[in-house]
Amino acid sequence: MLALAIRRQQGSLDLISQMRKAARPLQNTDRLFDLVLTPMKSDDLRVRGAAIEVDLAANNLSKTPRTVARLLKLIRKDPAGALRPVRLGALGNRGVQPKLVLTTCHIRA
Repeated sequence: MLALAIRRQQGSLDLISQMRKAARPLQNTDRLFDLVLTPMKSDDLRVRGAAIEVDLAANNLSKTPRTVARLLKLIRKDPAGALRPVRLGALGNRGVQPKLVLTTCHIRA
């Protein structure tokens, strides 16, 4: 579905949204990682958003305060975990403890 979204196939973004709401588990593979990276450079913000949703699902990161707490703990334990702050920011951007995420990201920067 993400590959179709990259090519701006009509309806693909809706399917990704439905998949995320259904909370179907995804298998995080190198191919999926590559598919997520490509749309992050898209000029279409909807495609970028879909890629973030797929990445969160593939990494079993639910949109909950508990997930934010878990990511914060991992970031403090291993600051070199490059994608953890990005995923934390994605959660904050989606309304999960945005003030805490913003404060944490601001301190790290």
